[in-house]
Amino acid sequence: MKTRSLLRFVTVALLLAAADRMRAQDTNPDSKEDDSGRPGKGLRFVWKRHPSIRVGGWLRVDFRARLQMDWTVLNPETSASPDIFDFERRRFAVEGVLFKRIEFEISRETAETDFPWKDVYGNIRIARGLQVRGGRFRIPFSLEQTTGPTDLDFIERSRIAARLAPGRDTGVAVHGNVLKRGLRYNAGVFGNDGDIAATTTNLRTGQRTVAGRLVAQPFRWLPAPKLLEDFSIGGAATTSDVPAGLYGIRGRTAASDTTFPAYFVSGNRRRVGLEMNWMPGPFSVKGEFIDMREQRLKQSIRGEDLPDMIQRGWYLMGTWVVTGQRKSRGLDRGRYVPFIKRWGAVELAARYEAIRLASDTSTGLASRSTRAFNATRQSDRVLTFGVNWFLTQWVKLQANVLRDRIEDSFRAPVQGVPSYWIYKFRMQFTL
Repeated sequence: MKTRSLLRFVTVALLLAAADRMRAQDTNPDSKEDDSGRPGKGLRFVWKRHPSIRVGGWLRVDFRARLQMDWTVLNPETSASPDIFDFERRRFAVEGVLFKRIEFEISRETAETDFPWKDVYGNIRIARGLQVRGGRFRIPFSLEQTTGPTDLDFIERSRIAARLAPGRDTGVAVHGNVLKRGLRYNAGVFGNDGDIAATTTNLRTGQRTVAGRLVAQPFRWLPAPKLLEDFSIGGAATTSDVPAGLYGIRGRTAASDTTFPAYFVSGNRRRVGLEMNWMPGPFSVKGEFIDMREQRLKQSIRGEDLPDMIQRGWYLMGTWVVTGQRKSRGLDRGRYVPFIKRWGAVELAARYEAIRLASDTSTGLASRSTRAFNATRQSDRVLTFGVNWFLTQWVKLQANVLRDRIEDSFRAPVQGVPSYWIYKFRMQFTL
């Protein structure tokens, strides 16, 4: 075995041992974080779910870490096939609360990535239903893209969340919960159109971006069975201008192979999204639809306007916690079973998704040219089955099997081969 592989396996073993030791030290791992500072005065060190420093009741500083190790197998292999083993994520963060009003977070990725700085922001609680956030954080768009990686139901985000949502950028936003915490709003202005829309050389494409998201839990204020209390629906939108150039957003598979190249665009880039989330007991049902439209003003060979490029897609997924925990309360606390030590929560998951990319016309002969009047349509459909095991509140294991089918096999990762199998396993350690 190569030295590097041996070191990686030793790292995995040490992480598991550390998690087990920390669990033994935690006398009450299910207790909630104490933000009030009432148990003591002055400077003190607290370790519940993660190490924390408290100063009276006015300062809390938490130290966080997130490590992810992935094993991936593709059949057939492609030019972009990753290594079988990859230390996918090594992220460290400092979070805190000052005077119970000011929240802050600074997180950085130490693994190789295009944008190492992740969330770097401050948040001020002005009132119960009004907060202001400034810095670098996720643009408020897409249910799945605004969900942190430790809370995802699958190893890979859906194609629409991974490719059509904007991701993080620098800006300012107002947000809050109103109407008995049954309506969440988030609206902001950002310097660019997010990390995901950047080119392969990390050049930002979209300019100033305005975004807004509204999510309602209507049965918190309307009479309904208790089964519907965790049902929510929402919508979001973004708008920004894109300068003339080869700045259209690429289509990529779950294995990061390009199946739809960047097209020449110029003008407005607009996104509209709809979402649904329902978590009755140990079950969950989630769905999302995203429509993105990019203008191509004066982008023909003769300098004439071309029909808009349209990328749209959807997914529908469901999960079942076979060990019985309530999904909406989180699954990382484990569960005691008679005569058996804490062995965690086990969840089964399935998702079907589709994304379609084409120009807004069917007139004329379809072409794969990046300045085509009628761009050849491409679609990608993925069926995913998964198993999640929340071993402890620090360790989560995931296994996924994906069946990926591409419509235009000429632009498939292996030309002429439309279908692919992807097998992924992830070990996730969160402190």
